[in-house]
Amino acid sequence: MNGGPIIGFDAHKSYAYVVELREGQKQEYRVAIPGGLAKFKERLDSTVQLVMEASTNSFRLADELRPHVGKLVVADPAQTRGASSGAATTDRSSAEALARLLASDFVRAVWVPPQEIRSLRNLIELRVKLARFRVGANNRLRALSRQELAPEGKLKETDLKAAIPSDSTMQEFCSALFRLGAAFEEESARLDAIFHEWCRGSKDARLLMSIPGVGTLVAACIVAQVGDIKRFSSPGKLCAYAGLVPRVHSSGQSHRSGGITKAGRRSLRWAMGLAAMSASRVDDSVKQFKERLAERRPKAVAMTACARRLLVAVWHVWTRNVPYKGREERHALKLKRLDRKKREPKAAETE
Repeated sequence: MNGGPIIGFDAHKSYAYVVELREGQKQEYRVAIPGGLAKFKERLDSTVQLVMEASTNSFRLADELRPHVGKLVVADPAQTRGASSGAATTDRSSAEALARLLASDFVRAVWVPPQEIRSLRNLIELRVKLARFRVGANNRLRALSRQELAPEGKLKETDLKAAIPSDSTMQEFCSALFRLGAAFEEESARLDAIFHEWCRGSKDARLLMSIPGVGTLVAACIVAQVGDIKRFSSPGKLCAYAGLVPRVHSSGQSHRSGGITKAGRRSLRWAMGLAAMSASRVDDSVKQFKERLAERRPKAVAMTACARRLLVAVWHVWTRNVPYKGREERHALKLKRLDRKKREPKAAETE
């Protein structure tokens, strides 16, 4: 700590509440975003320490304010949440809590990714949402088809509508779900083509594709969510970042563990789930590992364990900058397919 002013910056969409601790005095005021930032910058200098909580627009604000202060910290909200005292949490109490936590050197900073990674993350998050929407629409259709047809194989709109000829409202409902499913699939394929092109120029993505189950979509997701593998000193910390480690409660003589924490990067967990499903079909070692575990545990638990195992492989491959062993021929085939002419949007391949 340099002894200069400390500023807690509680940012929202259109304004920020600011608490300044200067020479034992406390000042409080609002700053309009973006209109008031220019005037706010005039109060800043190289002696100022500023802290804000990670949120939707915090990285953009951090880029704008960092050149004007001596130190800028983007705080982990999981640590700072609940730090303000009192029965009610307000903008004022939150901003002051941030400032006082920084003053006591008790702020855990988050990594601020470069703009390229942020942009890629936005596309990845959209792709994950499209996948969930599509699955939701298909689940509704399958639930209805089990009631009316109990069909096997692929759902067909004509068959489902023929089973309910007297209910025009339900027919429109089915048609809407089929249209939405087709639209989600089309947009997903368009994004997958973008990820394909991005992976062609990414050294990290090309390296990660040596791992079983990791294709262009999964590789782009891993790079977007992890960013810099050097941030993680062990594979366990990377798995914890993805929420793929078990919950643990240990106090005194009591020690309990449960399901995975599901904390951290949800999209990374989703991508490793895709990789696990693909790898369990095409890689003998992963397939055997899953089958052995599935003999004594539920299949979902076995699949989660496969996802964690593959994420451990990601850490080793990426940290050492050495392709996954035993998959040289398959890796070469993936890269050959990747380096072909620009891919046209079509169904994605995860492996």
